[in-house]
Amino acid sequence: MKTYILDGYNVIYGVARLERELDRSLQAAREALVRECVAICAARGDIGKIYVVFDGSDECSFYGPAQTGGVVTVFTHSREEADERIVSLLRECPRGHAVCVVSADNYVQNHARAFGVSYLKPQDFFALLTRQGTAPKTIRTGTEKAGLSNHQESNITAEYRRHLGL
Repeated sequence: MKTYILDGYNVIYGVARLERELDRSLQAAREALVRECVAICAARGDIGKIYVVFDGSDECSFYGPAQTGGVVTVFTHSREEADERIVSLLRECPRGHAVCVVSADNYVQNHARAFGVSYLKPQDFFALLTRQGTAPKTIRTGTEKAGLSNHQESNITAEYRRHLGL
């Protein structure tokens, strides 16, 4: 079973139909994202959990994570960004656990690469709805960037892991 960790607002702003929900309210956009994630969990049998991480405030985080249909909604504390919480979740995942981070943010993607997990851009994640039972072809592992050799990529990732103490 695979675990997905979504950078909530990054996903909302990266998918047009979710971004349109912002015209109604930020809450409506968050709820639409969670509904879509619940639908993905229901449609596929290979997803263990989807964490949707939002920048929040201490008032939101007081309630703790909320879980609905395999989807865990997490709000950060006032002084914590969603990116930092995503990195914390990556640290907590057991080595070798099937994890995929969903974000277009370079900071988040670089950390996913350093932790050895795959990542998807938000638009690619929603392609999962139409690919039941198969792994998305667009999962990135960091090795497909043009201009760097595999050796250079490995050196950069190893140096970044040392920097993170991994």
